[in-house]
Amino acid sequence: DGGSITVKAGADDLRLGLPGAISEAKIAANRRQAEFPNDASTLRGGYLNLGSEAKLGAGELAANLGYRTKDTDASFFVGTPFRNNVETHVNVWSFTPRLKLPHRLAGWYHNLVAGVDIDDWDFNSAAGPAIVGRPHATQRNTAVYLQHTTAFSRDTSLALGWRAHRVNYGVADAANSGAADRRKRDLTAYEIAARQRLVEGLSVYGKLGRSFRVPKEWADRRVVLH
Repeated sequence: DGGSITVKAGADDLRLGLPGAISEAKIAANRRQAEFPNDASTLRGGYLNLGSEAKLGAGELAANLGYRTKDTDASFFVGTPFRNNVETHVNVWSFTPRLKLPHRLAGWYHNLVAGVDIDDWDFNSAAGPAIVGRPHATQRNTAVYLQHTTAFSRDTSLALGWRAHRVNYGVADAANSGAADRRKRDLTAYEIAARQRLVEGLSVYGKLGRSFRVPKEWADRRVVLH
């Protein structure tokens, strides 16, 4: 009754044949043929997520620690007599603690949710000989967020939310020294939302806010308020 611990894990292994650029006539004659039958790509990945929830007085404290990995390898001809090989490796760490605190103040019921999001992305790639490159890229996301909900009555509620998010990018290429760069962005999101019940089974809802998305190598994860 005091809490829980969860463990989630998974893995995948995929191999694809690459058909190359073939004409519609060739597709009509044999949909399984390929311009270069030996062209192929592979994808292997896995993840591990450890989660925990515990009672903390009247509130609840939870946290997740996650790790993901992805390896891809492709071999194909690309407009030259040389076979091109592209390998990529991605590793991602994430840590997301959060606190949920219901309370009563001034005769109203309130619920406060606060948390931190941290993740580290590391990307390595190697390609050649037709396309030459060895980029190494990193991305660190750090964010804090708050969301407070007040129920003034059974029919009326108001939610206020805020999020501050910092992104640090870095990239370098051993095959091209001029490609190195670093950038930092500070982003904010907010939300003001109200709900009013008019009659049983019918409510009106309105929200004013601003959100954003942060591009990532591997997933489109929503970064608006939790």
